[in-house]
Amino acid sequence: MPRPSLRIELFGTLTVRYGDEAVSKFRTRKDAELLAYLALHSDHVHTREELIELLWPKTKPEVGLSRLRQALTGIRRALEKLGVSTEDFLLADRPTVRLDSTLIRVDVLDFKAALADAQNALDSSEKTAWLLQAVGLYRDELLKSFYQNWILTERERLAEQHLSALRQLMPLLTEAGRWEQAIEFGQRAVEGDPFHEETRCELMRVYAATGQPAAVEKQYRELHRVLKQELGEKPSEAARHLAVRLYQEAKRRSEEAFAWRELPKCAGNGADTLPDRPEAEVSRNGHTPPVVPQRRAPSLLWLALALLALAWYALRKRPILLPENTLPPVPPRVAQSPMPSKADGPFALPPLRLQYSATPIRHSPRPPLRRLIAARPSAPPAFRPEKPPIASPRYRLIILPSLTNEGSGASRINDAGQVVGRVFYASGYNRAVRWENDKAHDLGTINTCYSVAADINSIGQIVGNVGGGAFRLAPNQTLLLQRDDNGPLPSPTYLQARGINNRGQIVGLSDTDPEFSHPRAFLYSEGKITDLGTLGGKSSEAYKINSAGQIVGKAEDASGICRACLWQGNKAKDISNGLKWGSQANDINEQRWVVGMAQDEHGSWRAFFWSPETGRIGIGTLGGLRSEARGINRKGEVVGWSDTPGGVEHAILWTKQQGIRDLNALIEPGSGWILKCANAVNNKGEIVGVATQDGWQRAFRLAPIDAAIAKSRTARASTPGPRAPSSRRLVLR
Repeated sequence: MPRPSLRIELFGTLTVRYGDEAVSKFRTRKDAELLAYLALHSDHVHTREELIELLWPKTKPEVGLSRLRQALTGIRRALEKLGVSTEDFLLADRPTVRLDSTLIRVDVLDFKAALADAQNALDSSEKTAWLLQAVGLYRDELLKSFYQNWILTERERLAEQHLSALRQLMPLLTEAGRWEQAIEFGQRAVEGDPFHEETRCELMRVYAATGQPAAVEKQYRELHRVLKQELGEKPSEAARHLAVRLYQEAKRRSEEAFAWRELPKCAGNGADTLPDRPEAEVSRNGHTPPVVPQRRAPSLLWLALALLALAWYALRKRPILLPENTLPPVPPRVAQSPMPSKADGPFALPPLRLQYSATPIRHSPRPPLRRLIAARPSAPPAFRPEKPPIASPRYRLIILPSLTNEGSGASRINDAGQVVGRVFYASGYNRAVRWENDKAHDLGTINTCYSVAADINSIGQIVGNVGGGAFRLAPNQTLLLQRDDNGPLPSPTYLQARGINNRGQIVGLSDTDPEFSHPRAFLYSEGKITDLGTLGGKSSEAYKINSAGQIVGKAEDASGICRACLWQGNKAKDISNGLKWGSQANDINEQRWVVGMAQDEHGSWRAFFWSPETGRIGIGTLGGLRSEARGINRKGEVVGWSDTPGGVEHAILWTKQQGIRDLNALIEPGSGWILKCANAVNNKGEIVGVATQDGWQRAFRLAPIDAAIAKSRTARASTPGPRAPSSRRLVLR
């Protein structure tokens, strides 16, 4: 009898199964993270140095080796609870560690393999089978309770691939006549991204094929509500025309189904035998769509009740909502007088003026009673979708090239347009990178596999982190802030640089513990490191500094709660305005305007703006629970991210005059990219951050478009393709 394979589930909670036994609790979170990384990359052999750099990047080599041995021991003990011989599955020798990929099954790898097989399928039925298998494996997001950088990147990519699979399944299932599954997966895709217009349209097509006009209208109205309420936009004209056509088609199918079902007994044998269903009701692939009943066949009693209801509504001046191009024939004594067309409401229906016995009643275009009363026209009008008018975009989207195929992210931009950030490698490591003229330059590293660029000032000086220390990189000079730097901080000290101003002053956090359990905010100026102190607690962190030397971050008070903090003249000031819960300040401009985020009573983080004149002002969200403000420029333009009603993160722009807006609605449409987070904005209004497309993450830059030019531009997507990276390389030495 073959022995069962070891199955590792990474979607949702990390769980290891062997036969009928399962384990989901590990000695430490590092043990679980190590096992998850080995499982996700089970087709690779990993050196111990690589794993130490990933899990404990700030430790000394001997300390890292000791912690890696402890984590491997914890994994072995967890697997032994399942009755597993760890020597067969976990292969570790002195230089390398790996899992035997031939003896384990990983749900994430099965998910990716199913998607790859779906792309290579020979026919639609095979592709549907592989996509259904992939969707069934995706139970929840990747490693739900972990928030390490490499996990967040992979989690976002897998979520986008899952949504793409759901969208592909809808037309395939519709073609196969599997209507209920098509509706189910369409609803899941809409929940994942409620702003995706094409997904809504595909779901309306399924509803129309099954004869559900009410569901078609509901889906369109919900799209209209979400776009208008959250983004201040409306669905495209093509989507509106499609909704009207699908509504009429669904209504026709429903009425024909009832006429077919309610026919009297056939002559002959007197049995309740019904004639064959009309050929028009059979789709081209031979499947007959099930029609959902909407109402019974009309009778004299129902007709009388309908006339009474119509008269009662008319007397009460209640409005009647009619779909476009389906006006009923005008009865005697009822004259229809045309009114100027005024678009309003999801279907943009024209208002009507009806006259009953010479008594004019004006019906509002947005009725409180949303009842559909429509007569079937003798010949339905031809559907000719017009080219939708597109609002003038405010920004041009540039996807910055990456040095690898694994993704990238931009963290900061100066007034000269130079951008810094990181690129990702398949091994999970980051490398610092600088983009100039939209070309990528690898900044290299120092005696390690890891580096990241955090900030850049107006004269091109860059700060970031490498190994256990921080660096400052100038055009002709590299300064490594040593861990045993002389100063008030104990030695050895591990440093992380977060911000730099135009005077070359650096701020960040430091700690004697490489895990940064109790970090302290520091200022590096003129070769000296200064401990900035706290608000009475044990820890503090500094994130940004302006040219006047004013520093923002967070600091712990005596009660142990971290507060948004402003340091000026070696004095720490709490700017949380008496909040009961935690807060932090992320950026500060030259006017001493501060942005950050604060917790509400439910534990959700919300973005805020603070100034000495106004105090703290809540920025709000795009309809979701969370938001964060990450950057601000001299004009007071604030950028960051916010949850949508569906829980999807979108990049935002906020000003005191116009409030919060989704940056995805301010770029030219059709690019296919979703702006997830905006990290910084310079004084020219250029914005940088992270965008995703089909699970791939890339750094982006938004260039403002002049208002006159934007008005004259034609509505088309403008996303340049990736450019070849520069051959020049600036290496940290």
